[in-house]
Amino acid sequence: MAITFPNSPSSGDTHTTSNGLQYTYDGEKWTTIGTNSAGTWTRTGTTVALTTATDNLSANTATFGGAVNFDDDVIVKGDGTNGSGELTLNCENNSHGVKIKGPPHSAAANYTLVLPNDTGTSGQALTTNGSGVSSWLSVLPLTGGTVNGQVVIGGDANNGTAEGLQLNSSGFIQISRGGGVSALWAGYTQGSSTQTSRIDNDGDAHFLGSVGIGNSSPSSYNSDGRNLVVGSGSGGQGLSIASGNSSYGTIYFADGTSGDALYRGAVLYNHASDFMRFDTAAGERMRIDSSGNVGIGTSAPSYRLEVNETSANSVTRFSGANSANLVLRNATSNVFELNAGGSNDALSFGTAGNNERMRIAADGVAHFNGDVKVLNGDIQMGSGRGINFSANSHATGMTSETLDDYEEGTWTPAIQGLSNTPSYHNLAGKYTKIGRVVYLQGFLQMNALATFTNNNDIYQIGGVPYAASNGVGYYRAQGTFNAQQMGINGAYNDYGVTGQASVGFETTTTIGFQVTSNYSTRGRIRNSAGTGALILEFSITYAIY
Repeated sequence: MAITFPNSPSSGDTHTTSNGLQYTYDGEKWTTIGTNSAGTWTRTGTTVALTTATDNLSANTATFGGAVNFDDDVIVKGDGTNGSGELTLNCENNSHGVKIKGPPHSAAANYTLVLPNDTGTSGQALTTNGSGVSSWLSVLPLTGGTVNGQVVIGGDANNGTAEGLQLNSSGFIQISRGGGVSALWAGYTQGSSTQTSRIDNDGDAHFLGSVGIGNSSPSSYNSDGRNLVVGSGSGGQGLSIASGNSSYGTIYFADGTSGDALYRGAVLYNHASDFMRFDTAAGERMRIDSSGNVGIGTSAPSYRLEVNETSANSVTRFSGANSANLVLRNATSNVFELNAGGSNDALSFGTAGNNERMRIAADGVAHFNGDVKVLNGDIQMGSGRGINFSANSHATGMTSETLDDYEEGTWTPAIQGLSNTPSYHNLAGKYTKIGRVVYLQGFLQMNALATFTNNNDIYQIGGVPYAASNGVGYYRAQGTFNAQQMGINGAYNDYGVTGQASVGFETTTTIGFQVTSNYSTRGRIRNSAGTGALILEFSITYAIY
């Protein structure tokens, strides 16, 4: 419907159209001010007022060209076509405007927004306290700039007060998330859903790639050990594990998330006792105690190095390219050196530097470069073994240069070939056997006179420790003897000599002395001489082939 306005109006004139709309002229254009049925319109100068019984103003579109005063609340209603109600703030030419539109009916919104008490400062933005009361807040423009104060995204994250992110004026970032939320922060590579980093609500941090502490290129290092790279590569760098003075500081090596897979390998330092422990296969293998003693297989070493093995024979092994050396030193030089291997597969022992003293060759023969002294104990030879004198010259018919037998002992002489059986006051015998040669000594003292049945009989002594070989006759054994017969009042007569005498073996097991009635014969014993008992001392050397 076309509306016709009066010609040549003056500013402030009003006009009512046929559809009931009321217009006013502002000196340039006509502007509607509602319907004439809304109430009584009055104008005073350039101010138009509407007085109604219900204080309600109804219009599809209400346009005000000047100041509008309302004595009570203003309600801008919506409709089913245009949605919720809205206010339009136009420019001075009414060609552009900004609309303030209410929430839709489905939001069931019912709240009041309270504006700040002042205009704020340049660059500030409105924020609310969650109850509709707004205030001015300094914000960082999207194009960058400087913010004096703090930046809050979401709620106030200070000390976990509410969910949000806060950057305070000191440059400190605080992030707070509600309960049940796992991640405080997560990072992604552009164009990928793979999470590269995350900080959980419980404080755990997760990184997909390498982490450098004091290092800007951790991925440049070996792929087996660059998950965490500490240090810049120059100057002194380090890693400190700070523990309580009665607790452990620990590095674990795990290959699983349950049982002893959590700690298959470990390096631990105990601050209460000041020892360092090294574990493999989930068990302690080596310990360095507070005094610096090292224990392998023992947790209480008493020496600088103590190795203990309870289930195997092999304890320590040294290997080298050609040989393995073990060197013991004092403060200034080597005092003992053990060398194994080399081109001849020998084991050598050296003292006072590298001076070889003994060598065990590959064939098991021990060589000594010096005297051998046994201060305590004996040198024992195995069966069939002895002392070899091959370094000395030997005769053409030599068959062996090994002394493999030495023996010392006692034996009991027994007189044979007597017609009576006298009692013995003393019997003694000793022997020494070196190889096949026996050195025999004997002493006999009888309480009564010995009477032989035959003057030409052989006075025989049995009980020798080793039998002589067959074919060793009377004259082939060498010996000395001294025979004495005690007389009355202790006097005695000599019945023998102390020199080489014809004494030898009568049989392979008895020593024979020739009996005679003439005691002056060398090497014989007089029969039934005197009244005293017989004393006989003798020594003899014989061979056993």
